[in-house]
Amino acid sequence: MVKVLMQTGDWHLLKEFKENKKGTREVLEGVYLGKEYAAATDGRRLITIDIDRMTVPENTPAGIYSIIAAKKINGIFTELCLEKYDGEYPEIEKVIPKDNNCIKTIRIDKEKDKALQEMILTRAAIQLFQITENAYNIHFIRPLAVLSTVWNVYCSGKDKPILLTADSDKVKIVLLPFRIDV
Repeated sequence: MVKVLMQTGDWHLLKEFKENKKGTREVLEGVYLGKEYAAATDGRRLITIDIDRMTVPENTPAGIYSIIAAKKINGIFTELCLEKYDGEYPEIEKVIPKDNNCIKTIRIDKEKDKALQEMILTRAAIQLFQITENAYNIHFIRPLAVLSTVWNVYCSGKDKPILLTADSDKVKIVLLPFRIDV
């Protein structure tokens, strides 16, 4: 059993991005904990969070961990109880777009008013389309509001995944676009 302390916003993102359907791809139901980052993916989107944004016990082996429990400490931090299990996590480094230039920044804030939140998310989806000429599922954009921050947008071309980064590139999100045939 490994106990990890992380910011609650980061925990919400990790939880949102891992596979939540039981019985699909079991390795995607857990989170990957490595020497440089923690990661989660559901096969259509990916998040990596630098390990220096969390407290991980020394000599914790890299691998896939199932989440046994998550306990909020004080609203700012969440403690995770993780248990390592065998399996091979996808080679996520291959999916993260490389050799990109930051095209633009977009701000995605969290609002309590649901109508205002939907307007912010719709604006972000439209901005991403204008920037990349790709459409992205608004449900994949929604979790990004938890950090209420500016995201750098990197794109390597039409019909390619985009990379969004925040907090000096310590949080990285990869989203795959919809394929639209007109």
